[in-house]
Amino acid sequence: MQWLRDKVGTATYAELAIQFADYFGLFVTASSLKNKCRSLGIAGVHHPFTEEQDEWLREHCHEYANYVAVADAFNKRFGAEKTERGVQAHCAKFLKLISGRQAYKKGHQTWNNAPVGSESIHSNGYTYVKIKDTGIKTQDYIEKQRLIWEQHHGKKVPKGHVIVFLNSDKTDFSIENLYCISRKISTIMVTNGWFTDSREHTLTAIKWCELHFALKDVK
Repeated sequence: MQWLRDKVGTATYAELAIQFADYFGLFVTASSLKNKCRSLGIAGVHHPFTEEQDEWLREHCHEYANYVAVADAFNKRFGAEKTERGVQAHCAKFLKLISGRQAYKKGHQTWNNAPVGSESIHSNGYTYVKIKDTGIKTQDYIEKQRLIWEQHHGKKVPKGHVIVFLNSDKTDFSIENLYCISRKISTIMVTNGWFTDSREHTLTAIKWCELHFALKDVK
């Protein structure tokens, strides 16, 4: 909750969802974050773009074929990390720039039209696999590392736990690179910068956290 209080207003909710996933290792939707901020009374009107950035968008937005290109040019110009959806929403809702262009490139297949079994890489770098076709994104897709871990161990990931990559490589789905930890341990690991590109070093840090909490439980 403190993280939300510090971050709300600095980016769109879609971008905050990506940052949230990177920081806590937990995927939540932008709407869930927005609803939580509303319940905390901190979901006031925010404007995560500077006046200079707004002026640039007004002048150059229509020069590009789609919002993927707009966002790419914008990020290079300002050294930012805005998503195409974030830029598109800002242009439409705040700047009132009417455009027929789409955020996706021509030929791009949207998530709801993708067949079961297909994979997509989220903006946070995680790969998601479509396992159902209900039309509800949070039910239809699962993190690939979670799916592989559950299939290998023959059980569900415990509630309050996440699957992490020991070598920090989000494309390495070898079972020896996947490890299940609690969210509180994940928070400690992220806060202290203990996730490394070395499986041995990362696992050592995780084991230290596990021992720390085990000793506290004994006391």
